[in-house]
Amino acid sequence: LVKLHQYIGHFLNKRKGFFFDKNTYSFENGKNLFAQLSIEERRLILKTKGNFESETVFFEILRKSEPSFLAVAINEERYGWLKPIKERNFV
Repeated sequence: LVKLHQYIGHFLNKRKGFFFDKNTYSFENGKNLFAQLSIEERRLILKTKGNFESETVFFEILRKSEPSFLAVAINEERYGWLKPIKERNFV
């Protein structure tokens, strides 16, 4: 968890609209976009408001930090790997 906090902090440290409080990172901009990432022991919880751009802010950082994150949208019944394994075809 410490490594993840360091990685996220490195990317968000210099950006406008990002805030950190305890184990929660928040992003807001003036276009009704809001994203909040809470880091817990065995899961990350992402809450967003706005379009897909609000969640991709954190998804891009998480994708670069670790290849094994699975995103699950329980209410929409959707899921997927943030960084899918590329399939190789050998001829």
